[in-house]
Amino acid sequence: AFERLINLLVRVAQGVELSNLSGADAARETVLKMEALGCLTKILKALGDWVEKNSLSGDKDDHHQVAYEMRAKVAKHVEENDSMMITPTKVDASNLVQKKLDKSEFQEGVKLFNKKPKKGIAHLKAIGKLGEGTPAEIATFLRTAPNLDKTVVGDYLGEREDESLKVMRAYVDAMDFSGFGLDDAIRKFLEGFRLPGESQKIDRMMEKFAERYHVQNPTRYRSADTAYVLAFSVIMLNTDAHNPGVKNKMTKEGFLKNNRGIDDGQDLDQKELGALYDRIVNNEIKLKDDNAKKANNSTNESSSNLNNFLGMDILLSLVGQKPAIVEEKIDVRELIQEVRAKAKREDVDNFLSASDAKCAAPMLDVAWQALLAVFSVTFEGTESAKIAALCLDGFFSSIHMACNLGMVAARDAFVAPLARLCGLHNPSTMRTKNILALKTLVRVGETFGDSLGDTCWVHVLKCCSRYEHLHALAGGFDDSCVFLNDKNEIGSTSTAEGSSNTPTRLFRRDSSAEIILSSTATPLTARATDSGVSKNDDDKNATAVAVAAEQFARKASMHDAKISLVPLESVAPPSQHVLEQLHPDSFNALFHDSKRLSGEAIVDFMRALCRVATEEMSSERPRSCALSKLVETCAFNVDRERYVWAKAWIVLSDFFVKVGSEHMNVNVSMFVVDALRQLSIKFLQRAELANYSFQNDFLRPFVVIMQQSPSFEVRELIVSCVAQMVESAVDGIKSGWKSVFMLYSVAAADENPKVVSTAFSTIERIIRHNFSKIIETDQAAFTDCVNCLVAFTNSYDAPEVSLNALAFLRYCALQLADGALGDLNLPKVKSSSQGNNDSRDDDEENFQKQQESSTPREKGPTHFTDTESHTYFWFPLLAGLSELAFDFREDIRTSSLEVLFDTLKFHGSSFEPGFWARVYDAILFPMFDVVRATEFDSTEASEKQKNEWLYGACDRCLTLVVELATTESFFCNIIEAGVWPKLCDMLENISGTFTHEQLASCGALAFRRLLDGLGKNTTGNRSNTDEWSLAVAKLCNVFDAGHPSILLVDCVGECLQKSRKSMPSECKNMLFERMQAIHEAEKFDTSLRVSAGSVLIAFCDQSEEDIRFLQRAILFALHEYGKCASVVGSEDARKETVLRAPLAVRCLKQLVKIDGAFEKKFIDMLSQLVGTNDQPSEVLSALGEVFGVKVAPLINPTEDGESTWSWFY
Repeated sequence: AFERLINLLVRVAQGVELSNLSGADAARETVLKMEALGCLTKILKALGDWVEKNSLSGDKDDHHQVAYEMRAKVAKHVEENDSMMITPTKVDASNLVQKKLDKSEFQEGVKLFNKKPKKGIAHLKAIGKLGEGTPAEIATFLRTAPNLDKTVVGDYLGEREDESLKVMRAYVDAMDFSGFGLDDAIRKFLEGFRLPGESQKIDRMMEKFAERYHVQNPTRYRSADTAYVLAFSVIMLNTDAHNPGVKNKMTKEGFLKNNRGIDDGQDLDQKELGALYDRIVNNEIKLKDDNAKKANNSTNESSSNLNNFLGMDILLSLVGQKPAIVEEKIDVRELIQEVRAKAKREDVDNFLSASDAKCAAPMLDVAWQALLAVFSVTFEGTESAKIAALCLDGFFSSIHMACNLGMVAARDAFVAPLARLCGLHNPSTMRTKNILALKTLVRVGETFGDSLGDTCWVHVLKCCSRYEHLHALAGGFDDSCVFLNDKNEIGSTSTAEGSSNTPTRLFRRDSSAEIILSSTATPLTARATDSGVSKNDDDKNATAVAVAAEQFARKASMHDAKISLVPLESVAPPSQHVLEQLHPDSFNALFHDSKRLSGEAIVDFMRALCRVATEEMSSERPRSCALSKLVETCAFNVDRERYVWAKAWIVLSDFFVKVGSEHMNVNVSMFVVDALRQLSIKFLQRAELANYSFQNDFLRPFVVIMQQSPSFEVRELIVSCVAQMVESAVDGIKSGWKSVFMLYSVAAADENPKVVSTAFSTIERIIRHNFSKIIETDQAAFTDCVNCLVAFTNSYDAPEVSLNALAFLRYCALQLADGALGDLNLPKVKSSSQGNNDSRDDDEENFQKQQESSTPREKGPTHFTDTESHTYFWFPLLAGLSELAFDFREDIRTSSLEVLFDTLKFHGSSFEPGFWARVYDAILFPMFDVVRATEFDSTEASEKQKNEWLYGACDRCLTLVVELATTESFFCNIIEAGVWPKLCDMLENISGTFTHEQLASCGALAFRRLLDGLGKNTTGNRSNTDEWSLAVAKLCNVFDAGHPSILLVDCVGECLQKSRKSMPSECKNMLFERMQAIHEAEKFDTSLRVSAGSVLIAFCDQSEEDIRFLQRAILFALHEYGKCASVVGSEDARKETVLRAPLAVRCLKQLVKIDGAFEKKFIDMLSQLVGTNDQPSEVLSALGEVFGVKVAPLINPTEDGESTWSWFY
């Protein structure tokens, strides 16, 4: 009844064409329209007031939630009363709308099935519309449910999943083909669906059809295969015969020929096949037309006719009278009274009373589309202020109801047209009624802000922005010019001649223009309020006067310069008196009162502002109206709960990042950054609790813009803005330090040295003056600070910055080692600022307690273990320094190594063994990965790099690593940490790098230092036997690889010289064996062999273990020398003799020192050397000493007193 009443009033309000009526009839029709509009608006207002009155406090459930509650109430009611046939005199919403909801749910299931069949079936099962959901019940639904998409049904039945197959079989088994011919059976079979396009699906369905057909008609064909083949043939014939795209149609003979022998090898009756062919060709097989569809068409046609039949007869039908042609004048008031009396005489029991506000939801649901149409069309077609006001009241009341009932679709459907009726899309056509529409739209925002959602807010805010822009243009200010870089571009906006020295205005008017506009506006407002028979004429006159006044005003502006029109942006403005009716300042309440919006509503409001601002900024002539309002709104709401801002900032940050980093106009991006700065300063003034991260969140957009912006000006501005914020609010920054350091880390990698220097200056001031504030709230900020400094050390275009950053890293290490950070703990997971309302309300109280109970940070640990809480703070610093070990800048490389190893040396005594193990594994050993990665690169460019860069860096690093490992104060901790075997392995690998001689030399020198340091740490209390054995074994492995070097041999000699007393004897023997092997191997170079022999001669003593190595070395060396010296006339032999002479001298002198009997083998060797001519003088001198000391006492004098060796003298 309500729907019928609304539809009838809507038709009356639409009225008929007045040009077809006489004067009295036209006047009566106009009055009737206004009365109908008035009825509609009063109904909506009364219903809206009732809804608001009966709504539960804070109940803003959406329509689906309402439906769910209604179903629950109805189910309970059915259980208690065991019947639904009771008509209560007082009901709630569930009784009124249950049937409608059931129907809606079923229709929604059908719609979902038509889109996604499986989900539709699941949905219908879930809401109990398919019984138990058996295949037979689903098949019944597919066969009987209205509005199903036949194509979708066919696709679903043809699926090969088990459920679809079962449903398809149940679907076919439910059909009765008894006594049907094959073509008739196929027609019946295809009534409910359309065959799918996939051949496999068709095959499955036709196979089941043939089976069912043969079961019910067993005598017609020999087997189901016959029915199957013939059914396919019929379908192909149907397609061939009735598809206009097929030019060569199948003939009857062809059809008969195609179906020969299909009945188990036998032919079917040819006459029957021919008749089948004729029936198919003459009568296409197609989906059966739905009778309901025809009925709907006829209903629509009658409804259309009824729409054209408007007037008194419709109202008469309400009181049960038959339509009749009324010639005499009818008193409308009497008619309305008669309708009301008729309503009072009806049985009261037919009416139900309700107190549930949700009962109004289905009423608005069935009426809002018709209401929207009549209000919109009537508003656009009238120039009467009163009719326009009625339409706008209808809009307002409809939105009121939709918002209170949570009907989002209806709300959006009214707000969008209302925004369009403001006429701002075509300003030149704006009239007073459009200003009224804009005022109504603003009133909607002020009144129903909590329920509008972001979509509706976009319409409201966009209209406000456009109107403000239009008003500014009319006042001579183009707010889009502030972002234009080119002066010519700014000047091009004005086409008025001679206006270069005068501000551009849409209107330049004098007092006479004011008189013209005021005089033309008076008849409009005065006559619009009149009523009666002359109303229509007055409207026409008012319209005519308005048009004439506008034309006159424009004509005067062109010719007399009373009101000069200056086209800006090709905008044709409305009349001046239109703009004077509404000032943009009246919009300020929207933004000022936004602090009264709910938490969810303010997020929607800001989201809408961001969308409008994005649109403004993205235009060819960007504007800042919405962005300025956004900043104002944030300022008004700065004191809101943190959980609200956490949601809002997700929206705001995306906006600032997108516009600030992607906009092509640098001025726009800089304006956005400045707006972000203003907001950030306000937020930094708010105290933040520990373990919250909101400061970090709202500063993060600066970081993202800094990373993504291609503009140097924007990046420089960001660095300056953040520096200003930090200096002004350093005491309040807590979680914000993370974003601050992250931003300056990005700035450190900037390609512009000015940005790098400016950023580092800020970091320098922060660390010098506020280091304690960085770590007092969040220790994790220390790591962020370290990472930032490490980033500056990699600033290749600013070497002085890199060096200063290294100095600050040294300072950070000192603070950490001295316990300045307090008790070290891993950073906690930051609160998302979301929780229950009670906890949020206590934020400020908790903050006060925290401030009262806070005490100065106690000194932290000065001994560090391998726990995560310790390594978390140390390792970013150490790793950052180690990564610079092979930097191509020599001064940076040297300084970084100095800082790294000074830090480890100065504080190494406070490191536990486990900490040392992780330092070597994660920091020191990985430094040499670059060496291992490049050692096989043999290009010319890389060879030069290795010589000048890798060699020096590697040698320095190895030296420092070995010195660190053998430092006495923490040598034991390093040994206990298990570092020694890994260090020896690394030195073995580097020393055995045969493809790069200099790299191998670095390893050899490092081995020498390692053994030297090990010797210094070997005392009476600590023999270090295992360490000696391991180190010497690794060194011997290098020799055993077959490519020893002189440097490596000298390493062994120096080690034996310094540490042979502390070295275990088995280790000395291992080294002597390698030296002996090299000394006697002919494959090695003479100089290498001589060096190995020299080591043996120099460091083998006369102990029982060493004497055998010494004697063998002496004999072999003298033998090789004598062999070379005995060769006469060979230049090579002479050079080799000179090369071996020093070793021969050492051997001869060593013979002098040998205790005990002088063995005969030495005498024979000496005899050979004596007989050799042209020997160096130093060799002859050494020979003489040997003979004098060792041989002479062995000579027995003869009887005549002469010696048997007298010839020697």
